[in-house]
Amino acid sequence: MDIVSILITVAGIIVMIALYIMGRISQNRFPKEQDNSIPRINDDFGEVTSSIMEDIPATDGSTPVVVEETITASDPPTKERKQAVTPRQVVLFIASEEGKMLDGNKINEVLPQYHLKFGEMDLFHYPVEEDGVPSKLFSIANGIQPWTLNPDDLKDSETPGLSVMMQLPTPLDDRDAIEILVSTTQMIATDLGGSLKNGNQETFSKTDYQDLIDSLDH
Repeated sequence: MDIVSILITVAGIIVMIALYIMGRISQNRFPKEQDNSIPRINDDFGEVTSSIMEDIPATDGSTPVVVEETITASDPPTKERKQAVTPRQVVLFIASEEGKMLDGNKINEVLPQYHLKFGEMDLFHYPVEEDGVPSKLFSIANGIQPWTLNPDDLKDSETPGLSVMMQLPTPLDDRDAIEILVSTTQMIATDLGGSLKNGNQETFSKTDYQDLIDSLDH
């Protein structure tokens, strides 16, 4: 090989080395930009859809829709209405403390607070509705003759007690009716400074309440 061929070969090698070095320098100076774009997701019809991941936006810019299952509770079973087997009247008493009297003005004030309304037979009645028709659950009368509770007559008067009467069966479930009767008259008795008595005019007890409930089956 003559000297010219040797020089050409050496020059070619030098050029190749120089190109390689320049290429490496160029890669380090200008790193290849990574493709961070989110891949396009298509449905079976070729339409762009939202990402299946809740925290990754869709390629169309929309926010993924998260469908939450709604569980609807079934309606609770309807309680069978309880009615007294034998029609009868429940009688309770609101009695004054021994040696005292119930104040007529206070009676006029307290009874309306518990939704009792003056009406038929000059008595106070606890109103309810039966199939949309106005009715009464129980009535309260004066404990002494003539038994009436006319608001005008009660002014500046006194009485030893009040009589409470409820006819079974009632327009409601009789268990609910007894609960309303007892709870309401107990609060009235407390507000009047008296006490609730059973039909024998003894202090009304939990046993008396349970006896009323049990009596519905007899």
